[in-house]
Amino acid sequence: MSERRIGIIGAIWVLSLILTASVAYSFSGPSQTMYISGGMYPGAVTYTIWGEDSNYYSKNAYGEIYSGGTNLSSTVQYALNIGGRIAFANGTYIFANPLTASKDGTEILGSGNTIFVWPVDGTLLTITGLRVTLSHLTIVGANNNGIIQSAIKIANTSGYCELSHLDIHYFQTYPTISYALQINVGDNVVDHCHLWSNLYAIYIGNPPSYAGCTLNKIINSYIYCNVAGFDTIGIYIDGGAAGTRIVNNHFENFQTRIYSTSNQFWVIYNTFENDAGINDLNMTGCTNFFVCFNLFTKAVNNATLYMPYTFIHNQGYGTP
Repeated sequence: MSERRIGIIGAIWVLSLILTASVAYSFSGPSQTMYISGGMYPGAVTYTIWGEDSNYYSKNAYGEIYSGGTNLSSTVQYALNIGGRIAFANGTYIFANPLTASKDGTEILGSGNTIFVWPVDGTLLTITGLRVTLSHLTIVGANNNGIIQSAIKIANTSGYCELSHLDIHYFQTYPTISYALQINVGDNVVDHCHLWSNLYAIYIGNPPSYAGCTLNKIINSYIYCNVAGFDTIGIYIDGGAAGTRIVNNHFENFQTRIYSTSNQFWVIYNTFENDAGINDLNMTGCTNFFVCFNLFTKAVNNATLYMPYTFIHNQGYGTP
């Protein structure tokens, strides 16, 4: 038998093994996970979480249910303790206890109509791990000024996180100030998020030391307050949160859109709209910042600005 013929037969034999391999599919949540006897298909989620009636389930990529029951917070925290890519099926998830994402590289993914409800005091999700990602989720607060709560806190042990395509609603806390999103460390990105009906939307700072909270980015987002008559703030840049970039966002109805006590930040290509505001920007005592190519509808409070600072190519009411 020729070597060529042996090679052809060998190739056919290998191909037949591949075609007859055991292939199974697991349909759950937003995506289809395929795995072969040799292991999980690349890119599959680590866990899929969903609810049926009053029970909640957490299933790994091989279809094995690792936890379940009526305790939603426990089911989700089990998956967070493992980490990886955690996908939630469409539906409404009402949490009674807070969550912590401590594993580096954890991804928390919604499916387009995944709604988290947080009706109690405190912070729903505290991120302590590095490079944690959240995307395509709606997070709804209690809409009650008697409750002090936040949706997400990026703690000072974290960093390099990305929050994208989030809708954060109804985190209204007054008279005690608690921001819907709190960032206490540097190098994070908030991109294409909607924060609305929040009296106090985003806080960037790390008290009391104010160290290590640099180079955060708030970009391409819509930040809206529909509650009149309060001293509301869109973004508060506190203390040593230097290097913050606020780029291409739309602010509406806050009495103060951006309040800063920090130096060295950029406010570029934003729109500051509507008539509720007293000051679009309040940068008391700040230096070394750039406010460029923005559209304003209210005056900028620059009475106590310290040099150097730069206002160029802004448009609208009261622009320097």
